[in-house]
Order: sequence, then C-alpha cells, then structure tokens
Amino acid sequence: MSAGLQGDPGSCSQAGGSLRRLSSRLESATTRADRATGDLRSDDATSGGREQARTRRAARDLARRQRALLDAAHAMSTQLDRAGSALQEHSSDLAEALQELRDLEGRAAAAGLRFVDGRVELRWGVAGVADAGDAAARQGVRDELQTRVDRVLLLLARRRARLAEALESARQALADEAAAVRR
Repeated sequence: MSAGLQGDPGSCSQAGGSLRRLSSRLESATTRADRATGDLRSDDATSGGREQARTRRAARDLARRQRALLDAAHAMSTQLDRAGSALQEHSSDLAEALQELRDLEGRAAAAGLRFVDGRVELRWGVAGVADAGDAAARQGVRDELQTRVDRVLLLLARRRARLAEALESARQALADEAAAVRR
C-alpha cells in the first residue's frame, strides 16, 4: 500500500503499554514511600530521643522535601499514564485507518485503479473509443475512492496532531516536575 500512512499500530500500543506499566510501578512505589514516611513521622512523634536529636526546623524541612518528592512522583505517574493511554488510543486509530485504506485499495484494484502516495490513479494501459463508457465509470469510482482516502488521511492527521499535543503536554509537565524536584 502506498497511501502515505506512517506508523505501526503494534509499536504505538507497545510503547503506550510500557509507559502505563512504568506509571503503575511509579505510583506503587510512591504509595509505599508515602506509607514509610508516614510511619517515620509517627515514630518520631512517639520517641522523644530522635526528636531531641533533630531540631524542629530540620524535621519540618525534611518533611516538606519528602512531601514535594512524593507529590512530584505522583504527578509524573499521572503524566506517564496519560501519555501511554494517548499512544494506545492512537494505535487503535491507526489500525482502523490502515484497515479502511486496505479495503479502499482492494476496491480500487477491483475497479482497475491503483494507490500511489495517497492518490487513487488509473492504471497504465491502452484505452480506445470503445472504452469511453468504462473509462468514465472508472473515473467516477476513482473520484469516490479518492474522496474517501482523503477523508481517512485527514482524520488520521488530526488524530496524530491530537497525539502530538498530548505527548508534548506530558513532556512539558514531566520537565516541570523534574525541574521542581531539582530545586
């Protein structure tokens, strides 16, 4: 097929699944860390020896930093899940578009037409005066198929733009969280 369609549904789905698994593992680790820091805070509150060893200011600073890290990890997990979900959704869109284009290509071949770089064209060959009616009918089929191909490619381009926007948004949010953690 030469319809100018780029992408592989399987790879998009696999990448999306990997991001979602990473998100799940990060969220799970964040939850465990939150529980552990909560246990430490409750241990500190009950044991006077540790509290005496630290100043209240240092303890508050440590708690603030821990909370910031946990919040950042949670936000990153959310963004990774959103990006993975967007990739998996795009995978479905891409598979659907590929199937529709394959169906259109089959109809084109049955009508004596061919796909070339997203265009439906007449096949090479010799046509004479006796073929005028057939040529007109073939041109009508070509116009109809070209309209449908253009619609599929336009719809997929819009979906690809939506994916790019979602991934850019996730990238920016992850970069912002990483910058905040470094401060």
